[in-house]
Amino acid sequence: MIEILQTNPYTHSQTYYDLLDSEGKQIFLESLYTLLTTQKALIFSKFIESHPYFESYLMKKDLKDKHLFLLSSSYHIIHLALQVQQHYLPNIIFYDRDNYTSQSPRVLGVLLYEPFSVGYRDTLTRKLQERYKENLRFYLCKQVFLREISLALQLQQYCQKEELHASFIDLLVTFGLTMHASDIHLFLQNSKAACLLRIDGILVHFLDINPFLFAKISQKLKLLCKLDINEMRLPQDGHLHVKNLVYKNDTQNCDVRLSFLPTSHGESIVLRVPHANKRFESLETLGMSSQILQILKRILLAKSGLILMSGPTGSGKSTLLYNCLRFLHNGTKKIVTIEDPIEQEIEGITQVQVNEELSFDFAKALKYILRQDPDIIMVGEIRDNATLDIALRAALTGHLVLASIHSRDCKSTLARLYDLGAKEYILRTTLKLIISQRLIQTLCPICKEEIQGRFRALGCHECYGQGYGKRILLQEIFDFSMHKGLDSNTSMLENKEFMKSLHCNTPTLEKQSEKLFKDGIISYEESLL
Repeated sequence: MIEILQTNPYTHSQTYYDLLDSEGKQIFLESLYTLLTTQKALIFSKFIESHPYFESYLMKKDLKDKHLFLLSSSYHIIHLALQVQQHYLPNIIFYDRDNYTSQSPRVLGVLLYEPFSVGYRDTLTRKLQERYKENLRFYLCKQVFLREISLALQLQQYCQKEELHASFIDLLVTFGLTMHASDIHLFLQNSKAACLLRIDGILVHFLDINPFLFAKISQKLKLLCKLDINEMRLPQDGHLHVKNLVYKNDTQNCDVRLSFLPTSHGESIVLRVPHANKRFESLETLGMSSQILQILKRILLAKSGLILMSGPTGSGKSTLLYNCLRFLHNGTKKIVTIEDPIEQEIEGITQVQVNEELSFDFAKALKYILRQDPDIIMVGEIRDNATLDIALRAALTGHLVLASIHSRDCKSTLARLYDLGAKEYILRTTLKLIISQRLIQTLCPICKEEIQGRFRALGCHECYGQGYGKRILLQEIFDFSMHKGLDSNTSMLENKEFMKSLHCNTPTLEKQSEKLFKDGIISYEESLL
């Protein structure tokens, strides 16, 4: 096979490689590396396409003797590349640092299109040194990541034009998926337009948009959502189904929710992007403590009762609910959901979208769903006393009901149930579990420094200059399933010992946040919840 490849290095070798034993594979990979580094005029991208398995081998190899550094798929690199004029495409340049302290020197990173062509690199080096004074550092990355950076740069070019490119909307949504953004913000204010992404709870500026183009983007999105394209005085909501997006090495369909809001000097558009990645598709992937996870799984096996998830907007309540449904979905139970809107579609589960305009609200939907012989019901949000009343009665009559509710913590969730008119005796009979949670922003581990006894993160390339790292999940629980000894004449809220026992020796949200602050993991502001 090697003889054939020496004649034609682009001969596909996957089938041959799969037939080799482990020792033979290693020898063949080393032969491919020798071929790659010795043959002149070899097109790197075409070589990787012909031998796709070889890329993983290459990304693990120490290439310092080739003066090459391996670049992982760190999406802050895309942000850096968008801030530099790209005069040397298809090579991509960006400013980086040796490390992320404020004193470290700046270097010019160069992501090479042809990383193993010495002549190509020498020519490029001379051109770069004529324009830039910084030291150069050459990088190699996976081809899929190179395509993602190129997509972002292409979108940036489209944003600078006055005419709307035919593929602009698809590229915009794909860009949001690539960056793992929950929302894409487009706004026009005082003749300036921009695109920001919400990543891990933080809003980051990515692209400037030609103000003349912004109006055309708005009209196109409204047209696709079947909204009034001329209405600029009133807010409008819509949704958009985008098909066949090229994402990673696959195609993706995507349902996007849109909100249009007129402002004093223009318009604000927000696109809610559903998660295309599979990071959070089981209870085990959510970052729950083992004790709370064990309690939740035990209570989910109950045949009836009410399980509540509480927290502010953006605290991950819906994600937790969906993963509870995945845990319960085994094909032997009828599961029905009531949602506004349906954020994730789960095969084999009956999902119902409420429609307030047609007076089909949560309470009415829940009333009709009870006639559908469900085993498990998920209510997207308990908003009023009518919805709560029917949910409690459903739990009382032999259904397992899961729901979310806006509240600060477990105790205030229970208080809110009373405020909505819940009867004490029904709550005692039906309420199984309350989980209250927050997604807390950690300090960036790369740039945080201890200053006068407190940790501060000044911002670096890794955290988009914001000073924050990944979010972590904090949860507290009230487990009612094992506590049935309360005096019938006493309200649950009024009995302090009973309320304390509901935590099952797990720390409260406040205790957890205090510890994280003392350990330098989160800022003082985040610890205030």
